[in-house]
Amino acid sequence: MADPTRAGQALSENPRPDARWPSAQARPEDVFLAWLLALPDDADMAEAARREIARLDRAAPLGAGPERLRALMIELAQAG
Repeated sequence: MADPTRAGQALSENPRPDARWPSAQARPEDVFLAWLLALPDDADMAEAARREIARLDRAAPLGAGPERLRALMIELAQAG
């Protein structure tokens, strides 16, 4: 079992993911979670999601992964 104190320590040492991430193999849910956790504590999550939706829309046409990411962003924007 992983030592939770070491995992937290590793996160604080390198808060940003590798420049190659997200890769083409990254699951949209993982990308969404990483994006969500990277938001500032006082962020308006629904507004941030709307900005990401607009950014994704400008990148159209989207593949299946980005389409799923966009759907997750829409769910968050509508919940807010």
